[in-house]
Amino acid sequence: MNHNSSRMNKTGWDAVDSPPLSDEMLSKMKPVKERHPNIPKRVRGPQNNYMKEHTANPR
Repeated sequence: MNHNSSRMNKTGWDAVDSPPLSDEMLSKMKPVKERHPNIPKRVRGPQNNYMKEHTANPR
């Protein structure tokens, strides 16, 4: 579940009418990579500056 799921109560989840998936529907499902091979992979670039500060004590 995504981060918004905490905002929805049980009544809201029960109100959603989602039919069960049939065996035929499940057999047709493919991974996104197979269905859409041209979608680029999400990649984070290198960090521009470090957010943490080194606090090691010199001896």
